[in-house]
Amino acid sequence: MTHHGGVCVFSERHEVVLELLAAGRDLTDGELIAVATESEGETGALEQIACGATQTFLIEPVDGAQAGDLNVEALVQVLERVAPAVVLIGATTHGTEVASRLAQRLAVGCASECTELARRNGELHIERAYLGRFVSRQVIETRPAIATVQPRRFPALRPDASRTGELHRLKIEVAPTRTPIVDTRHRERSGVAIDKADVVVGIGRGLRSKDDLRMIEELARALGGVVGASRPLTDDLEWLSPDVKVGLSGITVKPKLYIACGISGQIEHHVGMRESGVVVAINTDPAAPIMQQADYCITGDLHEIVPALIKAVKGLR
Repeated sequence: MTHHGGVCVFSERHEVVLELLAAGRDLTDGELIAVATESEGETGALEQIACGATQTFLIEPVDGAQAGDLNVEALVQVLERVAPAVVLIGATTHGTEVASRLAQRLAVGCASECTELARRNGELHIERAYLGRFVSRQVIETRPAIATVQPRRFPALRPDASRTGELHRLKIEVAPTRTPIVDTRHRERSGVAIDKADVVVGIGRGLRSKDDLRMIEELARALGGVVGASRPLTDDLEWLSPDVKVGLSGITVKPKLYIACGISGQIEHHVGMRESGVVVAINTDPAAPIMQQADYCITGDLHEIVPALIKAVKGLR
């Protein structure tokens, strides 16, 4: 297959597709291809064109097909038709699965959780963070070069109705899955979009009981923000729903203000909040990793400090 200089983008989340289109525009002066899921429909596909896609392939529903099987097969067929040099996929839970399965089908490599992208001499150069504070710079030599990109790494382009592109409807056949779903259990969701908040109050293992969450929520409300959490509170104790988990296995946030209450600041959590504007850490341990990552450190018991902060904030207002 001859690969051209185009870029193909995919995510099951519409807003992430628009971010990837912005990233892809800087990587190509040729075709910018988007793959729209059935949940986005024609409206979403047309908005992708308005945001810069020269071609959009809309996946049509297939009865009984699992989302992973359907989207991988759709991408394989699109890549056979347009042969892009680069494929960008949103680094969501579903997108990570699709990217790894696609790379296996094509027998190419896949760089995950990329934070920076560039094309030089026809090759894709990427940056990835690891161990919380180190950066790895790599060149992807396989074709197509597949990379997953963290949501909110690139600002989405504003739709422009004057932009034109081709809309294709993609009807595919999916082979019966070898891993049937026996049962599905939906975990409770908060419905709070913490990745869009200007203020996030994060809470960790330093909280004594679930009832103490009320004072964290009160502080967040006083500041006009939302509550986030580290993995122990969402996955181990299940005091909060998984969609407010901040970290490598959760959501990446970039608020103007991040207050870390009783969070040790291990690598898994730090990756998810390190690009916050101002970080305030409250911890009884002055040597905790979060204290090295914060702009302002308060050493003490959060059960004493948080009520004092609430009182101070309300007094200012």
